[in-house]
Amino acid sequence: MDPKDEAFEKAINTIKIELSDQEKVALHDQLGRFQKWLELMEMAETEGSDLHYFGCSVENNMREDRPLESDLEEIRKEAVEFEDGFYLVPRIID
Repeated sequence: MDPKDEAFEKAINTIKIELSDQEKVALHDQLGRFQKWLELMEMAETEGSDLHYFGCSVENNMREDRPLESDLEEIRKEAVEFEDGFYLVPRIID
């Protein structure tokens, strides 16, 4: 991706940061190195491996993890806005 590439510029505008041309080149280089690292990770042989997102097992040993019954109508009453099965929250990103 070229630092002057339209997709690169769109990404920068989306996250609403201002960068100088020099900063754009540096960010482009960093992203390029990161992309190469990801490509190496994709090439890793994982056949037969027990894959985890984390380095350790993510289990709650203190209690059984199971859903509990709740009164959805009571929860909806607490919501500022609820529409079509969704809780409406203030927009935080333009």
